[in-house]
Amino acid sequence: MFCVGDIVVYGAQGLCKVDGIGPLPMKFADKSKRYYTLHTCKQPSMTIYAPVDNQTVVMRQPLNRAQAETLISEMPQYAVVPIMDAKERESRCREALQTCDCREIAKMIKGLHDRHEIRVQHKKHDTFGNADAVPQPPERCLSRKAGIMRCCLIIFSLSIAFFCVTI
Repeated sequence: MFCVGDIVVYGAQGLCKVDGIGPLPMKFADKSKRYYTLHTCKQPSMTIYAPVDNQTVVMRQPLNRAQAETLISEMPQYAVVPIMDAKERESRCREALQTCDCREIAKMIKGLHDRHEIRVQHKKHDTFGNADAVPQPPERCLSRKAGIMRCCLIIFSLSIAFFCVTI
């Protein structure tokens, strides 16, 4: 259970602050059921009421620095085969994002990065289903998490560069 003041990762919404725990403040609400009152760090004016006993949306603590560094150091070891089929790739990306499992998301990022690198080597652009579309970076398909994915790709690229330099 989380406490008031805690920062949590709430599903696809990302980082949120727990500002309250208790019944919903609406007249029609069941007063015996407890909810977390969350405000997203991205849009503090947005309020989310999440049941304390929620089994549907993943709610977890964010990684600390040591956990993030461990995750980054493990990335080069992930054996990920890039998925070339667009529908299967999109499906796997959605699955990884819905789990909120950092390792699965890191594997997905590595797969997207590896696919992008293969396409660059063959002088092809990523178009995501429309042959006439303007080429986009691979993380573009991750609409709500695009900012996180861009940041992760930068970190991933830096960690790969560091890994290659240290060998």
